[in-house]
Amino acid sequence: TGKRYQAIKESLAVSSEMQRQGDWLVGSGYDPRGAGASKAVIAVNTKTGKVMAAYNDSRKTQFFGFNQNSKGVPAKVWLDLVADVDYNLGFV
Repeated sequence: TGKRYQAIKESLAVSSEMQRQGDWLVGSGYDPRGAGASKAVIAVNTKTGKVMAAYNDSRKTQFFGFNQNSKGVPAKVWLDLVADVDYNLGFV
């Protein structure tokens, strides 16, 4: 996941402040070099240390630590992932 981690990191270059949702801190961002075409969301559970991340590069969405069927994912992860995006999510 090293190469994919770099893509997530670059997609958080322009990011929002982390926001609390229950036990989770959630933040999102995008890579300004691609006119916002790539977007990433990261969530950290402040009690357990569990990390979830998702990366979308306009072709597909990649999940790390969860998937579209996982329970207990903070709603803000889904909202930030699809906010202001006008393409279909291709779940992998």
